[in-house]
Amino acid sequence: MIGIADYLDKQLRDYGIKEDLSILDFGCGQGNYTIPIAQIVGGNGKVYVIDKDKTKLNQLLVIAKKVKVDKTIEILESEGQFDFDLSSESVDLVMLFNVSCCIIGQDNYPEFQKLIHELHRLTKKDGKLIIGIKEGKTMLNRVETGIPLISKEFKLDKKEKGKYLDGEKLRNGIFYSLTKK
Repeated sequence: MIGIADYLDKQLRDYGIKEDLSILDFGCGQGNYTIPIAQIVGGNGKVYVIDKDKTKLNQLLVIAKKVKVDKTIEILESEGQFDFDLSSESVDLVMLFNVSCCIIGQDNYPEFQKLIHELHRLTKKDGKLIIGIKEGKTMLNRVETGIPLISKEFKLDKKEKGKYLDGEKLRNGIFYSLTKK
């Protein structure tokens, strides 16, 4: 049986994460995905992280120091606004893992549209947007509702089932891989 770390490494590499890339992990939490990404991109890569929960960001930094990837990770300050202090076309790949379900909704369309526009601005030409959610009808419906908005700036390449890391357990998930238009 393959371990969680090995599964994540393979999954992330399958999404195109490799050495020297710059990645934006939006809604990173305490770093379930951030840490393995930082290990893959290495010292010449960069992982930018955003999360509104400062406690989780502090936990992420403690873990990053322990595994010696703290120099690869940079926290972007955000108070919920969608204009990040990064240059246009500065990241190769953006990850929205289990945050999209919380921000896509009919009442949130203007804010969600601002977020997608900002992620488009930050993503390099032919860069990727990966959306991952835990499997569930409500979450799936919210993402599916948001895909037409996302598709204005990113082309949907693939939708597939896979395993999603939820805390310390792998659960069923759905992943969308999109390319910047």
